[in-house]
Amino acid sequence: MINRSRVQLPLRYLLVFPFLLQTSTVVGVVGWLSFQSGQQAVNDLANQLIKKSERLVQQHLDSFLSVPHQINKLSESAISADILDLQDYETTAQFYWQQATLHDISWAGYAFPSGELAGAGQWIEGQGISTAELSEQTD
Repeated sequence: MINRSRVQLPLRYLLVFPFLLQTSTVVGVVGWLSFQSGQQAVNDLANQLIKKSERLVQQHLDSFLSVPHQINKLSESAISADILDLQDYETTAQFYWQQATLHDISWAGYAFPSGELAGAGQWIEGQGISTAELSEQTD
């Protein structure tokens, strides 16, 4: 005679265990999908923020750096048309004073390799724009 020993589980465990297994599996899969979706949403939002920041920085730099180019082109045109004589330091300093006032910049001017210069700018906050001239005449 063969002795077969069987483990007998109560019927309630046999009915509850498959439902518990299914429920926990579904909850786990839904949780994992939610986590993945959340990660993707955060990455998309971060990329949008980075692109917007890049655009704003680019726009700010373009507007900020366009002013010196405009002043250089205006100076070049004035010199070419003999309106601005770089050897007349006082008149040239006044020309750059107007440019610094119009464009609200801290300094506008020019300098020669010999050290002579003329320009205008605001060196001290709240003191307004002053002209500067360094030449043989001003020593």
